[in-house]
Amino acid sequence: MKLEITKEELDIDISIQRKVDVICSFCKTKAKYINGSIRRVKKTNLVYIEPHRIIINNLVFLIFNNSNNIFLGNLNNQYELKDLEKILKSSEKGLAM
Repeated sequence: MKLEITKEELDIDISIQRKVDVICSFCKTKAKYINGSIRRVKKTNLVYIEPHRIIINNLVFLIFNNSNNIFLGNLNNQYELKDLEKILKSSEKGLAM
């Protein structure tokens, strides 16, 4: 039996993108956005939601639509979106959060 996996791209929520862009403007940097996706295994109930990726100053952040949480690097390092400015400023100084 061959597994068939379908991939459906998700658009990042515009309100998240606006918030990140405002924070980036305070930090004098820009963000690159990569849309997440939904991957479904056909003929099963298995679904994987791949988070959106936001790349800022060589840091990769993960975020899901309708969420105020942002993840740094992987899903173990969770922060609130409002803390993004602190994270960016500390990364400029070479400090780890």
